[in-house]
Amino acid sequence: SHIERSDLIIVLGPRLGEMTTGGYTLFSDKRGEKKLVHIHQGAEELGVLFCSDLMINSGMEAFTASLMDVENIRPRKTWENWTKETNEISDGIQETVNWIRDNM
Repeated sequence: SHIERSDLIIVLGPRLGEMTTGGYTLFSDKRGEKKLVHIHQGAEELGVLFCSDLMINSGMEAFTASLMDVENIRPRKTWENWTKETNEISDGIQETVNWIRDNM
């Protein structure tokens, strides 16, 4: 998954509960070199279930608005390339679902 291959995980908005972490299995405190940044509007949610490397108490609108003021942000991978990879993975999943539907 993208999270397994990532060196930085930025969680903007949701609390890191059972539903958003796949029953707490999406990532763990034993992330190794992965860095976790959690941005949430409620300070009481930060650091509760997962130890983040950086915790930011902010709402999504305020945080994203402040990002607009930062100059020279250049991602290493474009959104287009990232979504292409994601779509290729989804296509493989869809082929599997189709095979199961047709053969079961």
